[in-house]
Amino acid sequence: MFIQSSFLSSGFLMRLILIIFALLFSSVVSSNVDIYQWCQVENDSIKKLTELPLGDLVTRKRKVALAKSVIEFSHVVNKDYTGVITLTQKHQEISFEAAEIKTLAMLKMIEMQKLKQAIKVYPVKDTKIWDAIFDNCVKVES
Repeated sequence: MFIQSSFLSSGFLMRLILIIFALLFSSVVSSNVDIYQWCQVENDSIKKLTELPLGDLVTRKRKVALAKSVIEFSHVVNKDYTGVITLTQKHQEISFEAAEIKTLAMLKMIEMQKLKQAIKVYPVKDTKIWDAIFDNCVKVES
């Protein structure tokens, strides 16, 4: 069973997924993505990861890398992403199996990026550093 926090049940996860799809699959749509919102969500996610012990981050990174399915990935990150497979299938007009492969690759890429950043800045508490990370995200994603 997956832990569902209030922000996930309120549709936040779906908005995040749509932003991810916009950034990855459509240059026309991606120009309409609120980069500041995207970077704040990413920054908050990385901050949350840095609350975990460093050993747990390294273990999680290894488990994400070794995940062979979206279900396995979802168990590792403790969020259900299985619905993204259908979204990918419909958006790309491909088979379910191909959609799962693409979805898993996309989810791994995003999670590994966050985990690498969390490990790199562990255990940062200084707001100036978090502001710099946010600013860098905006610069890179713009």
